[in-house]
Amino acid sequence: MAFVYFHKSSGQFQFVTPTQEDFPWNDVYEVEGATSSEVYAMENGVPVKVGDIDTSNPPPTEAEISLNNLRNLRNEKLVETDWWAVADRTMTQEQTDYRQALRDITNTYSSLDDVVWPDQPA
Repeated sequence: MAFVYFHKSSGQFQFVTPTQEDFPWNDVYEVEGATSSEVYAMENGVPVKVGDIDTSNPPPTEAEISLNNLRNLRNEKLVETDWWAVADRTMTQEQTDYRQALRDITNTYSSLDDVVWPDQPA
């Protein structure tokens, strides 16, 4: 048996333990044999199982999110200097080294919290 809380305005369900309280959910249903990996919808005022949550592709971990944030900022910094690499221009060695250091940043760091950015040449 599981407790299913249903929020009328959003149409969403949430499974909770009987000890959890203070949720902004409007209705509580007891569903015999329900598990938290199931998806429910309201049909004629009753929660009905309509499927299962796909657990084959779990949400990203905090570490994966952190590394992705680092990559996104690194990519922005590369875009800011893309004009250095246009066909009718030759980059200086400092510019080449800077862009390579940006590309390599995820080999050394995995979070924006500890990254040390290379200095952009003038």
